[in-house]
Amino acid sequence: MKGKILKISVAIILIMTLTLANFIFVGSNIVSYAMDEITTNHKNIEFETYFKDKYGNKTNILERTAEEKEMSMYLLLNVKREGYFNGIVELNDTNFKFNSSESEYVNKVEENKIYLNQLNAGATAEIEIKVSPIEQEKYALEEKKSEVILSGEYKDSTQKDIKIEAKRSMKLNLIETNDKTNIENTMKIITNKVAKISGEDKRIIQVSIDLGLKNDNYPMKQITSKINVPIINNEKPEIVKNINLNSMTSHEINEKDGEIEIILKNEPLESNILWKKQGNEKVVLTYIYNKDVDLKGEKFILQENVTLQNGKEIVADKTELEVPEEVVDSTIEVVATNSENEIFKGKLNSGIDRKFNTETKLIVNLANIAKTISIKENQSSYMVNEQETNANIVFNRTIIS
Repeated sequence: MKGKILKISVAIILIMTLTLANFIFVGSNIVSYAMDEITTNHKNIEFETYFKDKYGNKTNILERTAEEKEMSMYLLLNVKREGYFNGIVELNDTNFKFNSSESEYVNKVEENKIYLNQLNAGATAEIEIKVSPIEQEKYALEEKKSEVILSGEYKDSTQKDIKIEAKRSMKLNLIETNDKTNIENTMKIITNKVAKISGEDKRIIQVSIDLGLKNDNYPMKQITSKINVPIINNEKPEIVKNINLNSMTSHEINEKDGEIEIILKNEPLESNILWKKQGNEKVVLTYIYNKDVDLKGEKFILQENVTLQNGKEIVADKTELEVPEEVVDSTIEVVATNSENEIFKGKLNSGIDRKFNTETKLIVNLANIAKTISIKENQSSYMVNEQETNANIVFNRTIIS
């Protein structure tokens, strides 16, 4: 009996010893990891960087949507025991930039650099910094790690200047929550009339189609759209396709079985893809029939699928558009944009000159539809309290390209 008790006791002690040893081993790794995240090259200076999740927990990886333009990151600095520290925090190879900070420990903020005020012994400073994503048309397929670098000088009781260095890694990742309601698949008839083409009267129907994601809020990989071709009295129309790419880089058009298939792709270039973050892909299809064809009651039906760069595929609801009876003519469209649409009243009253650019695009949706186009610059005006007033604007130069 004693022998059995001894064996059981030894077994229990061995199991407990192994378990405890394993716990101590794992625990030491956790402590070591935590120490690596705060230590610098001097024991008296500690440095940590992090974001905070919605629960207030520290994290070095933060997810955000394209609509989130500003978020907070944090620096934690601690000067232990003695002396004082003066330093700089810099960003390197990053996809976000510094905006501002209201902390008393911050002297100046630049896009990639923060100048700190002096921190004295015993000071533990959590510094909140507003940051925003760097907006670029080229987007990396793989989210990059951003490097945050601390550098500066520490003086201890010996009054020696000791150089301090530390590096930390953070990630600001883009996510999306799109569904079929976020798909842009609008159609409109921009031309419905009889016009001369190569000296012959023809019935022209032009359908303008906007494709992609509303607000272009996430990089796309491919758009596949299908639209029908109305065949009237066994007459198949001649079809002219005009494609204006925005964030997509290549296109392919197939026509078969009374349907047009349009495939738009975003081809990667050196591990980057194009993402303009505004606007949509635009397609204008021109259907050319004999002049006497009756299209009353005919419908155009559009089906669109969008594949995002994260592999997610979204299928939109079908869109239908009936041909109107009235005459519509937008074979030539004019689109005007200003580099600025608002000017603060104070700058107007102070008489400060303000330069801005106006871009006017003439979009010709069908070749040989007009012989000449005239452009006229009229008097400019601005709105104040819903009242239009002539503006004192001088055109410096006009460029036609």
